Amino acid sequence: MEASQITLVVSSVTALIGIAGFVVGYSQMKIASAKVKLDLYSKRFNIYLATLEYYQSVYEKTQEGMKEKAVNFIKSYRESLFLFDVRGGIHETLGRIKDSGAIISAYKEAKSDENWPLHYDKKGMSMLHEKSVEAYAKFEADLLLLEKQMARYINFRAVSGWTF
Repeated sequence: MEASQITLVVSSVTALIGIAGFVVGYSQMKIASAKVKLDLYSKRFNIYLATLEYYQSVYEKTQEGMKEKAVNFIKSYRESLFLFDVRGGIHETLGRIKDSGAIISAYKEAKSDENWPLHYDKKGMSMLHEKSVEAYAKFEADLLLLEKQMARYINFRAVSGWTF
């Protein structure tokens, strides 16, 4: 083999290695990008699940279940500020859900207190009951609004995989 042929072979092999390196690097970049998107999706969907579990706990008989779900929901509420566009209104909707849940929880706690007549008169208890009934309705309406607001963030119909 002549020197020029050897140079051509070495150059060709080097070019092929460079192309293979580019393909691997590009693939890794796309995989990393997809992983970030999936992680973000998971965090956003977990906020929806925490809200849904909090909503379901409102209808439980015991106050303990609601308190446990409220802790998870409050964490998700605070986290939502960093995961969603402020203009989308998701954080505000979650705030209203938090407030409605607090009213419902206060009524449930007062109702389960054996000594409620010492803390609340009948008029106060009736007023608290009315506020909780309103809060149930607001909670449900805000949950439906939240589903619409979050649809573009947790909708997988528009997602497609990557190809070369």
